[in-house]
Amino acid sequence: GAALYACSNVAQERLVRDRGDGAFLGRLGVSAFLVSAAQAVVLERDAVARADAVLARDVGAAWLFAGYVASMASLYVLAAWFFRRADAAAFNLSLLASDAYAVAFAAAV
Repeated sequence: GAALYACSNVAQERLVRDRGDGAFLGRLGVSAFLVSAAQAVVLERDAVARADAVLARDVGAAWLFAGYVASMASLYVLAAWFFRRADAAAFNLSLLASDAYAVAFAAAV
């Protein structure tokens, strides 16, 4: 899994540098929509219906879902910004280092 994620980041870096942020975010959005829609229709129809019902009646759950969507959108926008300034290896190393910082913080607290 980690090797495929690293390859994905290298491909994202190349797309950002060759085509720009708009092309990267546009292609990412379209491809993610197509894959997610196909997966939801084929594998998760009942789970999507249950989640829709929960979000309709629970405002707290809807806010949590909106926060998740906003954090994922900002992750990919900031990743495009990062790939313009640094390379994918630095991005992958920073993700690995964040786990070490989380362990150190958890041990200190």
